[in-house]
Amino acid sequence: MLIRTGVVINHKRADMRIRKAINLLKTQKEIFESESYNNREVWFQKTASLIELFLGRESNEYFAFSNFKFGILTADPDNVDFSAVYKKKRKEMLGLLDNCIDKLNIIGIYKPPQTNILSTYNNWILLTIAVAIFIAGLSSGIWLSENKSFSLFPNFNNSSENYTGSKVELEQNEN
Repeated sequence: MLIRTGVVINHKRADMRIRKAINLLKTQKEIFESESYNNREVWFQKTASLIELFLGRESNEYFAFSNFKFGILTADPDNVDFSAVYKKKRKEMLGLLDNCIDKLNIIGIYKPPQTNILSTYNNWILLTIAVAIFIAGLSSGIWLSENKSFSLFPNFNNSSENYTGSKVELEQNEN
């Protein structure tokens, strides 16, 4: 077991998730390689979702995959070998899928950072709040100790003015 940032991670479970992610991307790669599969839009959307899930929306792989186009833009379509360009684009897509699989092998599955209520504030704001709370506590402590108007724990001594028990106990303590 590995402890990372206070969370216990089971290596077998993490390895299983990575292997499952790799197998899903390999399946998508096999579907892409097969010439018989006709529904390329569904394949593209599913593969983009898997890459986003496994590697994150901010990853270079997701950016490259989401911006990948099979279309060929040319001014002179008579002088373009469409089959060569198509083969080149297929090779680029297979390379991109291999890159995603390699990144999963090396880095693992992307886990988005967890945020809490304090992470949304600037450090200067948090520092200012902490200093204000400290000064307020210090000044109220000084004020309460000087004024004696409020005390949580009054001083108890053997004098009869602070004693709250019965009169019999008070007379026994005075004797």
